[in-house]
Amino acid sequence: MVIFYSICLLITMLELAWLEMSDVRHSLSQFISVLAIIVADVGYIFLSRSRNIYEALLAEKITRIAGCFLPLFFFFMVCEVCHINIKKWIVLVMVSIQTVLYAAISFDLTSFTFFDNIKYSKDSLGSHITWDYGSLYKIYLVLIIIYFIGILGISMYSIKSNKSVNNKDLLRLMLSSLVVLIGIVVDRLMNMNTELMPLFYSIVMYGALTPIYNSNIYTVYENRNIINDQLADIGFIAFDTKMNYMGCDYYMTEIYPELKTLSVGEPVRKYTSDFQKNILMPVRVYRDYYYGLSSVKPEYHLTFELKGEYYDAKIQMIKDFTDKCRGFTVVVSNETEHHEALMLTKNYNEKLAQEVSATTKKVRRIQAKTILGMAQVVESRDLSTGGHVKRTSDVVRIFAKEILNAKMGYDKKFLKLVERSAPMHDIGKIGVDDVILRKQGKFTDEEYTQMKRHSEIGAKLVKRILTGVEEEQFVKIAENVAHYHHEKVDGSGYPKGLKGKEIPAEARIMAIADVFDALVSKRCYKEAFSYDKAFEIIQNDAGTHFDAELVKVFVGCRERLELYYDSERRKEKN
Repeated sequence: MVIFYSICLLITMLELAWLEMSDVRHSLSQFISVLAIIVADVGYIFLSRSRNIYEALLAEKITRIAGCFLPLFFFFMVCEVCHINIKKWIVLVMVSIQTVLYAAISFDLTSFTFFDNIKYSKDSLGSHITWDYGSLYKIYLVLIIIYFIGILGISMYSIKSNKSVNNKDLLRLMLSSLVVLIGIVVDRLMNMNTELMPLFYSIVMYGALTPIYNSNIYTVYENRNIINDQLADIGFIAFDTKMNYMGCDYYMTEIYPELKTLSVGEPVRKYTSDFQKNILMPVRVYRDYYYGLSSVKPEYHLTFELKGEYYDAKIQMIKDFTDKCRGFTVVVSNETEHHEALMLTKNYNEKLAQEVSATTKKVRRIQAKTILGMAQVVESRDLSTGGHVKRTSDVVRIFAKEILNAKMGYDKKFLKLVERSAPMHDIGKIGVDDVILRKQGKFTDEEYTQMKRHSEIGAKLVKRILTGVEEEQFVKIAENVAHYHHEKVDGSGYPKGLKGKEIPAEARIMAIADVFDALVSKRCYKEAFSYDKAFEIIQNDAGTHFDAELVKVFVGCRERLELYYDSERRKEKN
């Protein structure tokens, strides 16, 4: 018997856990009912384990909590689902009556007015207590019948007249209340050693969970005053996953009068072509796409015209506590007042867009010159790399055009951003000591270690300068160019020792341009190499230092690169 009562308690605890996790707007009546059942189940366990009549009577008082208060709060739950508001003073009176009744029953367990001939016994199943019902027990039965009739009457009235109530949910509630009544009759007529009321309590709460949950998750009715009074030009409609109508506000029925004929939970069949085109079909497409039934990508934000009025519609998903889709809502707003203004400003916006585009290009040019100037200031501190910043930028520009023509999968915008970021590749040298930068001989190991820090310094500096000013993609590309242009595809580079495709593409492009300029340019520690020698070194290092595929493309730039460097050398002589 203890096992039976414990299972009933476990079931009710699971119901409470589900209620706490899932209920989007907690029902106080439901919560109190579940707690009363839990307390009663504990009382039944204590009763079965009692050692004498006094302990049994105390346990019986605990079990009577559910018997006294559950019918009342179940009545409140039905009123909640049917959207019937009971005045607070009436609720207070009803609760007070049940409290007095519970106090009278609890006190009477020893005075024998409600109960008579109380007997205590024990057997292999546990402890039991039996009695004969007294004459005043009829008061309790009359109240139970009144609540049941009230529940039945309210439910039938709502089913018949209230379009905002889900009839299926009301039927579940009526069946649940019938279970309570049957349980009381069984308890009254059958003098069994094992109480069946805990089982009936668990069943009745299970039947009440879904209606209350549905009433809360589709909150059209609860929110209608806010929608109607504060947002008078907003329409709201909800559907479940089977495209059953779950309610709407008054404004939506003004837009589509056919909604007035629908009841909550009813399949949407009575609709005009406008409602089907503007509301129903977009929601169906959304639903089918979400469940993988269609590959047609839905539109979540719609605009449509109806009877000379212009509307904006947004489709959203209703999710439960497990993040599972439970339905869909459509919020419709009247945008007629804004339509003419939008039309009047359309030409202005187009003109403004052109001016913004021209201004943006101008700002880009100024910014590019500023960045180049900063890089050249940094370069002026390095005696070994005069003109390197400008030349490598031009090499990247020539290289990028060849990459685009080779169709390697890099889009035009990406390559343009790589070209814009090229002047910043050595900007981190600003953080290297002048003694090292201006040294004309070979670096010591310690000096070389210090010099290598410029890539990490540059990456941080570029990110700090450009973040919030430039688009995120450019910031990342410029940061990568500064950070990783000394990495080698065999992993022997610095600062991270990245290999192959681990090195960002922009850094692999920059690495080739950087080394090529160093090879064909005169430095304090070497003469300029010939073009043949430079391209031979680049090709020999393909697959170890450089990306082999990019090297193949770079070789295709040879003619244009030679023309460029020859032109730059003539300028220097003049």
